[in-house]
Amino acid sequence: MRLIGNYLSPYVRRVAVSLNILEWPFELDEVFVFKDPAVVRRYNPLVRIPVLVLDDGSKLFESGAILDEIDRLAVTDRCLTPSEGLQRRRVVQTRNCRGVRGEGTVVLLRGPRAPRGEAARTLDRAQRQAGPCGLRTLGRDRSQSRA
Repeated sequence: MRLIGNYLSPYVRRVAVSLNILEWPFELDEVFVFKDPAVVRRYNPLVRIPVLVLDDGSKLFESGAILDEIDRLAVTDRCLTPSEGLQRRRVVQTRNCRGVRGEGTVVLLRGPRAPRGEAARTLDRAQRQAGPCGLRTLGRDRSQSRA
């Protein structure tokens, strides 16, 4: 297996961590989207990383889809995501909050510098998306489901 991308991407890291947990060997082809978009396009027409190239040459992209396929290929007792029920719902919902966490990281990394123009609008949108309300709601849903 080959993982196309680089460890600067949280999406590449989540796939790499999952493969490591399962002890599945893979080779990292370190590619940077902004530096080598033509190279990335050969693997993914959306020009996004990660891409997982399976041993048969099949190409999987979008980290959520890659993780779903990894679970499908894994031996049942080694699956990273439960196959059904409330536990599965919790894992899938938490896993799919990656965008919220990513947007929150953008907010945190920007620090006190005041962006202008399009950057200010992007930051404003990220703050609305990543605000504590969404994460509080997720936490409340999880605590209610345990009761």
